[in-house]
Amino acid sequence: MFEKSKSLAEMFGIILGDGRIRWDPAGRHYQLDVILNWVDEKDYVLYVKDLLINIFQYHPKISRQLNEDGSVGKGIYLTIYSKKIVQELISLGLIPGNKVENQIGIPKWIREYNIFKLACLKGLFDTDGSIYPVLKENAIKLNFKNGSLPLVEDFKEMTELFEIKTSKISSYSEISEKTCESSTTYIIQIQARSQVKKFLDLINPMKWEYRKEHLLSLIVNPFDYTMEYYSDYDIENWILLYEKLKSFRLVREYLKKEQEKTPRIDTIRLRIKKYFGEKYEEWLNDIKNK
Repeated sequence: MFEKSKSLAEMFGIILGDGRIRWDPAGRHYQLDVILNWVDEKDYVLYVKDLLINIFQYHPKISRQLNEDGSVGKGIYLTIYSKKIVQELISLGLIPGNKVENQIGIPKWIREYNIFKLACLKGLFDTDGSIYPVLKENAIKLNFKNGSLPLVEDFKEMTELFEIKTSKISSYSEISEKTCESSTTYIIQIQARSQVKKFLDLINPMKWEYRKEHLLSLIVNPFDYTMEYYSDYDIENWILLYEKLKSFRLVREYLKKEQEKTPRIDTIRLRIKKYFGEKYEEWLNDIKNK
């Protein structure tokens, strides 16, 4: 039996994201695949290969994905053929077969301890998560998506246990050009600067380690909350609330109840001040004197 560990929890996240188990006792076929992107994420492929070797003491077979026309694709397979390893993974909560059809979630043993939750979140995010720059907002944002709703729900729940705010779960459908079948993908986002920073600091995904230098060359001070993007509509709404409540603290408390992305008190004050310009003090005095 494998020892339940931080490394094993991370590997479970990787398998739940970009892996699969094949289990066919009748045909005596036992197989673990992890399918990654060799062209764009070579460093991560090597990282996962070493993790597989360290955990299972087994060197995976490596093969490249082939396109329909016979050309070599971006994908690479790290494959382990071992009845013992596959049986133990199943005993620890992984389910053989199609993850989307089975609507898999995160095994209970991982959700019992914070150190395992963090490691599993790392594996999940490195495989099915995205870090992307939003240049017009001078911000970095995150999302996580998967075809299994229970898995996305578990990711959201575990992330929020560490007081990291996420969006509501949304979904979209696509039709496969190859099979003409429709599939649904579920997605959550982490958008507020403070929450993005907290997630990256706490989870420390390899995806951030590999892309940090490039992303920070595109975005200046991405975690400076005073640079958070808000539209004129947002600021005008804050002005109306302040005129009614006469307190920046009460404005923030109201916004906190109504929306996921909550600005700080200093942000509300500074943005309203910038909106009014030289007339800010005059507006503020008028409100206080009413």
